[in-house]
Amino acid sequence: LILDYHTAKKIKTLIVHDCPLWSNSSIKRQLSNEDVAIVMEEFCKSGHGEWEDEGTKTRCRILWRKPEQLASDIYDWAEKKMALLDLFARSTSCIQAKMLTV
Repeated sequence: LILDYHTAKKIKTLIVHDCPLWSNSSIKRQLSNEDVAIVMEEFCKSGHGEWEDEGTKTRCRILWRKPEQLASDIYDWAEKKMALLDLFARSTSCIQAKMLTV
């Protein structure tokens, strides 16, 4: 829920004391500070958040993709780009060779 909400709203930092996810006014319920702390610790353990202020734990950077996912995406992108560059280099060489024989 935290990740989906912040991704949809394109919010990169969760301010713990100012997050609307901790309360539901229609049923007049709110998470306790202890429960919020537990939720946030689990969220950070999941790999989708990291504390910007480790000491006070009031600001959490939202990682829309886990570092491992991001690394894999970058690797896949680079691999595809290299394949395209290789294809381009080969086709350019063929065109140049044909032009020299004309």
